[in-house]
Amino acid sequence: MATHLQIQTAADNFWTTNQQKFIDVQDAYAAAHGGNYFQGIITPTTPPDDGAFTVPDLTKKPTDQAERWQDVFTGGNALPATNWPVSIRIDVYDGPRGKGWVLSVTYTKAGETWERAVNVGNETEREFAWRRVL
Repeated sequence: MATHLQIQTAADNFWTTNQQKFIDVQDAYAAAHGGNYFQGIITPTTPPDDGAFTVPDLTKKPTDQAERWQDVFTGGNALPATNWPVSIRIDVYDGPRGKGWVLSVTYTKAGETWERAVNVGNETEREFAWRRVL
C-alpha cells in the first residue's frame, strides 16, 4: 500500500514531467480559439485508489467543445496513454481578472479523496496545495 506522500509525489512528478505540454497545448488552443482554453473532462473518471496506476480515457470531451484530450495533446505534446497516478481535469474560467485555466489532480486512499489544483492565469486563489475533499 502506498502512503499519501508516495502518491502525492507520483502525482507531482506527473505534473512536473508534463507541465510544459499542458502550457504549450493551452497556448496553441487559445491562439486558435479566440483566447479560449481547452477544457478537459476528468479522466480517468474514477480517481486511482491507493497509488494504483490507471489508464485514462483520452476520448472524453465536454458537450460544448469539439476537441477531445487526444485531439489536442498530440505529437510531442502527447500525454502518456497509461499509468496515470491520478485523475486529471482542466477547468477554464473567464473572470473579472481575465481568462485562465486550472489543472486539478485527484486520487483516493482509504475511502478519502484528495486533490491539488494548479492555476495558470490571474485568479491565483484558484490554486491550492493537497487537501482532502469533503
